Amino acid sequence: MGKTTTTMKTLEGFCYENNTVRSHYINAMRLKKPEDIYDQVFNFLVTDEAKSKKTKAKKVDILEKMDDILESLELFHFFVVDEIDTLLTKSQKVYYTLFDWAYTYHKIAFITIGNTLDFQKKLSNKVASRMGNQMIAFKPYSHRQIFKIAKEIVSNQEIYDESALIFVSKKMANVTSDFRKVMSILERA
Repeated sequence: MGKTTTTMKTLEGFCYENNTVRSHYINAMRLKKPEDIYDQVFNFLVTDEAKSKKTKAKKVDILEKMDDILESLELFHFFVVDEIDTLLTKSQKVYYTLFDWAYTYHKIAFITIGNTLDFQKKLSNKVASRMGNQMIAFKPYSHRQIFKIAKEIVSNQEIYDESALIFVSKKMANVTSDFRKVMSILERA
């Protein structure tokens, strides 16, 4: 299993056993701009009633409302932010805001997933002071692992060339450990 699947399944089990905890998933790569994550967090946290009153609130309004929302949370909320490295900007304001929320309010936490092993080294001291240093490093897939997973996925299809799978597995293991890129290549083939 990959980073995201492992994290989500673990969190899913934890939330199932504890009804005072909620988990939410945000893929940062799908956001048009880094600041759009504020909308995502806001929408997960507020009730349907509060959402209907939102009516196109500006980012500034959302950020102003977040303190009150975070202060009044009754349940604990885990946010899994996948592809966190895509939110990196020169100012790192989005990172600081998210991690400061988790630092300041004790009913919210962010579990971040990225593909950059030196991610923490790219952060300013200000952001790092809010983030903490807990990190799990997932080793890149080997070509054998890539081949095994890819073969399982395409084996139910009528046509696939095992030698092509071996070739792609070896090449991609040298280039990236992101299995989505492997699947993208196989889908085009």
